[in-house]
Amino acid sequence: MSMYTHTMVHYAEIALKGQNRPVFEKKLVENIRHAIGRNIKITRLYGRILIESVDASVLNNLKNVFGISHFSPCIETSLDIEEIKKGAVKIAKSVSAKTFKIDTSKSNKSFPMRTIDINTVVGDAVNVATNWGVKMKDPNVTVYVEIAEKAFVYTEKIPGPGGLPVGSAGTVLCLMSGGIDSPVAAWYAMKRGCTVIFVHFHTYTSKIENKLEKILEALSKYQHPSKMYLVPFYGVQEEIIKNVPEKMRMIVYRRMMFRIAEKIMEKEGALAFVTGDNIAQVASQTLENMSVIYADAKYPILSPLLGFDKKEIIKIAEKIGTFKESIVPYKDCCSTMIGKHPVTKAKKDVIENYEEALDIEKLVNNAVEKAEIMEKE
Repeated sequence: MSMYTHTMVHYAEIALKGQNRPVFEKKLVENIRHAIGRNIKITRLYGRILIESVDASVLNNLKNVFGISHFSPCIETSLDIEEIKKGAVKIAKSVSAKTFKIDTSKSNKSFPMRTIDINTVVGDAVNVATNWGVKMKDPNVTVYVEIAEKAFVYTEKIPGPGGLPVGSAGTVLCLMSGGIDSPVAAWYAMKRGCTVIFVHFHTYTSKIENKLEKILEALSKYQHPSKMYLVPFYGVQEEIIKNVPEKMRMIVYRRMMFRIAEKIMEKEGALAFVTGDNIAQVASQTLENMSVIYADAKYPILSPLLGFDKKEIIKIAEKIGTFKESIVPYKDCCSTMIGKHPVTKAKKDVIENYEEALDIEKLVNNAVEKAEIMEKE
């Protein structure tokens, strides 16, 4: 990396945002700055972002910044064609290849040469210096030349995570079970630009802080900072057990969770729920049951994983670093004190009839008041 002087960051979807594009660019720069360190110079250029560092830790952290399409360690030169040729030859000599091509893009329309002419002139210089053959389709190496305020030359495009910058699409509240699915659902919400706040309901039956802390830490690579509410649910469950038949309890549990989470949403200014629900994966996720569970929610419920199969979800969980902690054994409150044969086709009027025996407002307020907060920078 010693020959490289900068890292060039490219985005994709942000370019489609029209007059709002600068807002998204500024949010992306802000997130990059948080990810790589505040003492590194970052400059917004037209259609790209330039970072004055090629440190390995910087490159590694950029892989977790939503909004980045790809990024490249590069050489910065002046707009003098001779300097551009020198930069291309220098990079070409550092790699092993037999065939190459030059790929030039030009956002600086005042630069006098056409891209096809730049390709020819720079290609001739690389050919003479390396004796490589020119191959326009599937060459061993592509030397990229970007003509902007200055010129930038590179050969590698490192994939970013894509999507939109976290914080550009508002705040959502994720119901975090501690299993595999909900962290993946949260990750997808982040990818669409949402800031995610987490809520976990627990029953004091296990020591869960360490497990949740590690999951939160893994997800905090993608947004900074992260916050999780730890809500005691045992008291709510006790009242439900007294008044609701076994096979109906799961439905009432989850309806109460949405009511409690709604209070936290309003406190945090969130605009939607996010869940790890996946159609027909478990009894509570049949279409009939989800219809009853969601019925009284005042805010939109986003379920990014509805159409995924389990193998697909596991693959993403492994990729984002949450899988190992998600499978650590832990009986959350959705897997304890429920019937052996929970209802799969709940009826809203039947559930509401059992809920009449509950002091819902009191149970919700008590749970919210007793909630603790875990934070990760």
